[in-house]
Amino acid sequence: AFKLSLEPHWFGGDRFFWYRNALAGGASEFLLVDCEAGSKAPAFDHQRLATALTQALGKPVEAAKLPFQEISYDTNRTILRFTIERKGWECNLATYTLKETGETTPPAGRGQGRGPNLSPDRKFIARLQEGKIRVVGATEENLVYESVCDSYQSVQWSPSGTHLVGFRVLPGDRRQVFLIDSSPDEGGRAKLVQRDYDLPGDKVDTFETYVIDLAARTERKVAIDPIYTGGRPYLGPPRPEWTRDGKGFRLGITERGYQRVWVAEVDLATRAVRALVDERSETFVDTTSTMRHDCRESDEMIWRSERDGWGRLYLIDTKTGR
Repeated sequence: AFKLSLEPHWFGGDRFFWYRNALAGGASEFLLVDCEAGSKAPAFDHQRLATALTQALGKPVEAAKLPFQEISYDTNRTILRFTIERKGWECNLATYTLKETGETTPPAGRGQGRGPNLSPDRKFIARLQEGKIRVVGATEENLVYESVCDSYQSVQWSPSGTHLVGFRVLPGDRRQVFLIDSSPDEGGRAKLVQRDYDLPGDKVDTFETYVIDLAARTERKVAIDPIYTGGRPYLGPPRPEWTRDGKGFRLGITERGYQRVWVAEVDLATRAVRALVDERSETFVDTTSTMRHDCRESDEMIWRSERDGWGRLYLIDTKTGR
């Protein structure tokens, strides 16, 4: 199933956001929403950009399978920026001429995967190596810190660069299902294939949340039960979102069975946890219809809920949780 949810990427004073739809057959599309005008349109001309990239890269590029997943604009939305194989590119949206902007460094403080993650002050790099978090100097590569725990799957810097948030995986059963590939790509007889696939009742992978204070050299677990993010092969580590003051982060948590969906806010200094929103249902919470937007210019959050039987938008004061 496709187009069941979207992840908005806000810009322009929260007037605009773009999002990417994953489609069948590995295809995708980028869309741009203007909230003031109430309009939605393709974020750019996919075919013209694919034609320009084919010429620039010297190899075929399909409009429905562009070789990047994130974009950004200049202030006037006349220049589109993206990265292909760690090289930055700019596209003039009037002429669709391309300019290579050189080698890109990892985004400061935004790393989510196993790759290097540059600190906001660009002095350190956090890496995941054999399940450990290793922090080294950005230039000299001297070891600054190595985590005590292992099995980390994700790490992210705080906006101040003084803390790291990491997520450790607690493995589940990781059982396999068997399928018949009736028409292998290479032709010939059908083949038996297998892959990880969690079923109801299986123990699934979950994630523990840790906060690392580099100055104090402490590594402490946050008092949140191991987080469920889905069954294999679809699960992934949680994605923390930082508060406006950078002193804490928020996690959107859907508990297994979909009877509870809540937003946890964690204080970096104390690791105290509070629930900003806590939706519960005796049947299930429809996660395909939930929406959350953290306001960047006020201590408020917009939340969509069907708690009274109707889909409504609520404005939540993040200081009080009301």
